[in-house]
Parts: sequence; structure tokens; C-alpha cells
Amino acid sequence: MVLQVSLGVMVMRAFTHSNRLWLVAAIAWHALVDAVAVVAITQVGAVATEAIIAVMAGISLTVIFLLKDEDPSRSEQQESPIAAFEAARVKVTEEELEDSRYSSQISGILTQVNDPY
Repeated sequence: MVLQVSLGVMVMRAFTHSNRLWLVAAIAWHALVDAVAVVAITQVGAVATEAIIAVMAGISLTVIFLLKDEDPSRSEQQESPIAAFEAARVKVTEEELEDSRYSSQISGILTQVNDPY
């Protein structure tokens, strides 16, 4: 599981930092771990293979922590344009409010449209 997370972090790094070498590194690390597992299982047995994979998982965990950094898009602390938006104050008179409501004719039409019988 740690290995898969580290591979995901490496692939994410390739896209967030626009550096395809991280993608190549993730593919190479995955291939190396798989190759070591295949060779080790035939040469030293299951228990030793699990120990080798555990060491590689430890290396993967180290990679995760070494690649942990601030999000590059947040490092400049840009203010959101939505947060800077201030709604305009509008005065509405009672007459304008009454004019904006549905009239009785429109309400009757809507009732006829919504009532199939």
C-alpha cells in the first residue's frame, strides 16, 4: 500500500511541477519492485521476499516524505476573487417589490399548466 501511495505521489508531482521525469521515475520504481519480487520469490522464498518488499516499502515511505512540500499554487497566498467580491447595495421600494411578484393572471396560468385535469 505504501508503495502505491508513493507511486501516486510521484505521478502527481510530474503533473503539479510539469516535470515528466517524475512519471518516468514512478514507472521505473514500479518495474524495479515488481522485478525484484519475481526474482526473489523464485530464489529466496516467500518470507524473504516479503522482507525485501518491506524494505522497498520503507524506501517508498521516505520518498513520500521527501516529496512533501507546499502546493505550488498556494505558495504565493493569492487572495480569492470571490473573497474580494462585495455585493452591491440595492434599495428596493415596496412598489417595486410588489411589481416583481407573480400577478394573479400568471398564477392562474401556472396552475392550469401544472394541473393536468
